[in-house]
Amino acid sequence: MEKLLFSVENISDVQESEDRHFANVQLDLFASGDNLHHVYVSDETLKNCAASAYNMPIVWKYDSWNDDIGGHSPTEVPCGFIFEKNNPIKFSVLDDGRTMLTLLGKIWKKYSGKLMSILKRDGGEKAVSVEMDITDFDEENNEIKGFSF
Repeated sequence: MEKLLFSVENISDVQESEDRHFANVQLDLFASGDNLHHVYVSDETLKNCAASAYNMPIVWKYDSWNDDIGGHSPTEVPCGFIFEKNNPIKFSVLDDGRTMLTLLGKIWKKYSGKLMSILKRDGGEKAVSVEMDITDFDEENNEIKGFSF
């Protein structure tokens, strides 16, 4: 099983949660179509695999050099999770015709270090990366047919 990292989508709409310990964040996790790895994902595959995002951690790393969120690193730490209860999977069609998968996540206010202040400073808009295991790949067509976050 191959693991791929994607750094193409975003986090937005940071809002207070009904639980004072968390902030809710809207996560545009992944889109169908061609991507930065130049592999294709159909709308059907995206929709079939979307629920694998539930209960996955949200991780981050502080980049002190840039006073910002860093990229993938072995020193990433959990700062939240994508919850399942009352969190319906949402799909929207992007301007370029691809379909975007969006879910809500919860970020711990107390245990996320400088993350909340960085999100506040930057208007709640940040690029995010997702990591997925490829469970079915069509090499002939360079297409992901199955994955899990």
